[in-house]
Formats: sequence, structure tokens, C-alpha cells
Amino acid sequence: RKTLGLSPKQLLIRTRLEEAMRQLDETDHTVVSIAGACGFYDQSSFTRQFRRVVGLTPGAYRARSTRR
Repeated sequence: RKTLGLSPKQLLIRTRLEEAMRQLDETDHTVVSIAGACGFYDQSSFTRQFRRVVGLTPGAYRARSTRR
């Protein structure tokens, strides 16, 4: 916690979300399958965590990143 400024739980969530962002950018897997692959219980919990950290829903993030 002292080194990274995050609790172990926050670090785990951040790591899962970074992998989800990578998959959203690099694959065309569904949001549901990405949520499950990244260890989230269901799509709604994934979307809540994603929005809280990233500021966008996974679908909006994907749409924005594909326009680049």
C-alpha cells in the first residue's frame, strides 16, 4: 500500500481493468466475455467498476477507441 498507494484489492481491480481495456482495444470479444475473462462476477459489476475508474462504460470506451 505504501509503495503503490493502492490497497491489494484496488490493485487487483486496476490490473483486471487494464486487461479489460487491452481486450476492448485489441479484440472484438463481447463485453460479457471480457468481463468474465477478467474475473468479474457479471457484466453489471464490471461496468460499474469500469465506469468508476475509467469514467466511461466499456461500450463507450470501445466506441471511442475504435474511432481513433
